[in-house]
Amino acid sequence: MIQIELIDVLPKLFETIFVPRAVHDELVHADAPAAVRAWIAQVPAWLEVRPNPGAVLPVDGGLSAALGVHRQQALELPVANGQARQSPR
Repeated sequence: MIQIELIDVLPKLFETIFVPRAVHDELVHADAPAAVRAWIAQVPAWLEVRPNPGAVLPVDGGLSAALGVHRQQALELPVANGQARQSPR
């Protein structure tokens, strides 16, 4: 979203977005694009960095941690018809 200059859409859709520390670490990593590193250097108020939860799935660290944060927060997810559903516990 940062690289295609649509990051400003997220706070219009969601009041708060939770990301685990692992995702934050991927965004600040030297291999991340410069635009991404510059953006995350000034974390916006609507982005909340959370501690990494335990492993959720055998996938890369950032994705697994993001799924764990979702599970912990029981966030509502948008679905195709525009309705929201409660995430399973």
